[in-house]
Formats: sequence, structure tokens, C-alpha cells
Amino acid sequence: MLQDGDKIDTLFFEEGFELSGDKGRVLAEFASGQPAIVLAEHGKGRAMIVGSFVGSAYHHFQNPNNGKFLAGLADWLGIVRRWKSPFPRVTYWWRRGSLRGRPDDPFCL
Repeated sequence: MLQDGDKIDTLFFEEGFELSGDKGRVLAEFASGQPAIVLAEHGKGRAMIVGSFVGSAYHHFQNPNNGKFLAGLADWLGIVRRWKSPFPRVTYWWRRGSLRGRPDDPFCL
């Protein structure tokens, strides 16, 4: 789990966001102070937008905090790890519940 002040790496670009209204909440900022990760709720749903490629940055820089962030996203989405692939750095996950009407959907990282 990430703690306040933990840093994650970005790669290729950093797209900051401008919030309008009071529905969005800034979860992380770039060094420039621009919002980097924003969470918003609408109706019964929630959405998160991330202003860079944190998965690619994890692959490139091997920052464990990026891995913690990605694993936290899996928890947030209700995805559980079922087994590890024989291929390095590939893990298969399953989402609890239904996507597209099917009971258990595979999700690969």
C-alpha cells in the first residue's frame, strides 16, 4: 500500500488535469503541482484518470511504488490474483463479479 509522500515514476509524458466543479478529487500531483491522478464519482460509479504511463514506467524503472500502485488498482477493481505466468513479469488476475455478463473475467498484467 502506498503511503502519503511515496513517489511513483512516469514515462513518456505527464498530462496534468484541470478540475471543474466539486466532483473530482486529486489523489496525486506531478512535481509541477499539476494534478496527476484524479478520482471522480458519478451516480453509482467511480472513475480514475492517470496522466502518464505508470505501468510502462514500472517496467522501465522497476520502482516498487509503481507496482504497489498497480496492485492497489487491482484491489480497487476487485481483481484477485489466481496464478503467475511462466513468462517473466506477467501475472494473470481474475475480476470478482461480472464484466460483460460473464461471472469471472481474466485480466492480464
